[in-house]
Order: sequence, then structure tokens, then C-alpha cells
Amino acid sequence: MNPGFLIGAGFLLGSVGLKVATSDKAKQLYVKGIVQGMRAKEEVETVIDEARAEFDDLLAEAGYVKELEEGEEAASAEDAEGSDAEEADSASQSEKKAKVKKAAADDAVKQVAKAVSAAAKTATGKGAGKGGHGHGHGRGGK
Repeated sequence: MNPGFLIGAGFLLGSVGLKVATSDKAKQLYVKGIVQGMRAKEEVETVIDEARAEFDDLLAEAGYVKELEEGEEAASAEDAEGSDAEEADSASQSEKKAKVKKAAADDAVKQVAKAVSAAAKTATGKGAGKGGHGHGHGRGGK
């Protein structure tokens, strides 16, 4: 094949490609793509902010529970000379504390899992659009 022909074809293809890439329709497509990217970024930031808020709430609640437990431990250390009835009461309180800790941990795990799931759906595009089916195709319904 003639090298001059290949060079000419490459130049022609490059010129046409440049015209197409700088056309008004192409610019409109670029703008639409950028707008969609900006919307996706806002959604991700919203989900991240919500997850941070939930995590901060969990930390605050954990700090409160810890302070309560430390206060109870200090009070129980002072009353260490108590009777058998007090020991049974202490065991009952320990069981209650364990149940409260387990419930708080279970709630924390559920909230974190919910936030991660929402972030994953947003990042992958699922649940986006107006279709209401979670497929992200943006149709207004079927």
C-alpha cells in the first residue's frame, strides 16, 4: 500500500474527527455528561455525609454508655463489701449491661450496613433515575 495514501487518509480522518469533536452537538453531549457526573458526585457526597452523621451518633451513644458503665463500676467498687443479695443484684445488672451492649452493637452494625449499602447503590448507579425500579435507566415507568 502506498504510504502517501495512508498519510492522506490519516490526515483526512483526523480533520473530520476534529470537526465532529468540536461541533455544537458534541459540545451539548459533553455538557450533559458533565451534568450527570456532577449529579452523581452530589448523591455520593450526600450518602457519605449521612453515613458520617450516623457514625457520629453511634460514637456519641457509645461514649455515653461507656461513661454510665464506668460510673456503675466505681459505685460497685465502693460497695464491694455488700451481702449475697447485693451480689445477685450485681449479676442481674451485669446481665442487663451485656444486653444493652449487645443491642447497641447490633444497632450499630445495622446502621453501618445500611449506610454502606446505600453508598454502594449510589456509586454503582443502582437506584438512580426516575424509573422507580432501581435499575438506573431513568424511564418514568413502564
